[in-house]
Amino acid sequence: MNLVTETDDNLQFQFLAEKESGVSHLPQYVWKSLVLNGFNSKSSEVVELKATFSKSFHHVYPELSLIELARVYQVMLNSSDFTDTDHDEFLNIYKIRPSSQTKRILLEVPKLPGNFGSWCNEKNLCPSDLISLLSLSDWSQVSETLVCLTRFKPSKSNGIQAIELIVELLLMNHDPSPKADESFPSWLKRLKQMRYPLRTSQTKSSVDMINELAWPPRTKAQWRASGDQDSLQVQLEARSLQEFEKKLHQLNKVVERMKEKNPWITN
Repeated sequence: MNLVTETDDNLQFQFLAEKESGVSHLPQYVWKSLVLNGFNSKSSEVVELKATFSKSFHHVYPELSLIELARVYQVMLNSSDFTDTDHDEFLNIYKIRPSSQTKRILLEVPKLPGNFGSWCNEKNLCPSDLISLLSLSDWSQVSETLVCLTRFKPSKSNGIQAIELIVELLLMNHDPSPKADESFPSWLKRLKQMRYPLRTSQTKSSVDMINELAWPPRTKAQWRASGDQDSLQVQLEARSLQEFEKKLHQLNKVVERMKEKNPWITN
């Protein structure tokens, strides 16, 4: 993407999309004095768009990555040609809620490391996915760790979870940086342990307790800790009604043992 902003007389707007192939076949579109695409095109076909800037721009670029969205939004902010209403319309048309938090995020996103921005685009992140970063007074303090994060190439959900943990640990004056020999799963696990040390200890106690119980043959029991809702997953195999009934009886004995020491309450 390349954006050229204001001259003394008018706004010289140039937007080179990351996916140029999607608009290369289009004629050259113009909105007022702004050329929206085909800056290097030799085609003589020019179409003047009469709708608002946001609708016109969306017509040419129906999809924008997070970084593209932020940069176009900032160009609009820096130009006297656009009002607050225009800014909100631009965000709305790309299905972004024009809240004060969203706008703050869009102002900061272009300052983040380039490889992190590429990861955001690859995973189709939206401004709300980075809302935890607003807790930081200076986003530069997280830049180096975000660079490390993107080297792991995590999934979208795992990446967002890691970002939230990183921010919370920084606010707690902990160092969330990965160790040199750490994999992403081990790093994410360590981040959780640093952030929730008591909960990590409780989860381990519950897992150990479940593993020590005398479960019926061909029965698998697994303790699953997810957020604030721990659960016990039990899978049993029965080859007859009599065997199923026998296993239910054995499970009742397991329940009686669990009443002596409840895995949901380990304190």
